[in-house]
Amino acid sequence: MEGLLKTPQETQSILGQTIIKLEDSKKDKNEYHHSIQHWKNQLKETQKTLEIKTSEFITIQIEVKILLQQLVDIKQSLHDTQSQIKLLSNEKSVLSQEKAQLQGQIKQMLKMVNA
Repeated sequence: MEGLLKTPQETQSILGQTIIKLEDSKKDKNEYHHSIQHWKNQLKETQKTLEIKTSEFITIQIEVKILLQQLVDIKQSLHDTQSQIKLLSNEKSVLSQEKAQLQGQIKQMLKMVNA
């Protein structure tokens, strides 16, 4: 029982140490609370940024799809135009041959008429 009994100075010292520990604990709790608030704010800002970037990404994806479709359409149009040029070139060649034959026939006819 003697170990449980303390002198007033010992009690005063223990009380002072306990008060200091309590104040330190309150200070730590306050710092912890501020830290939690800081990270909550950081999280909110990061979430807002993520939402904005996600929206921008979706918009860019849509634009890319549109541009890709336009590219496919342009490629098809180019292919169609090239096919048409080839066809017209062949027609021109045939017409040139026919023209040469007709000119040859006209020359022969003119020779027959002049003879």
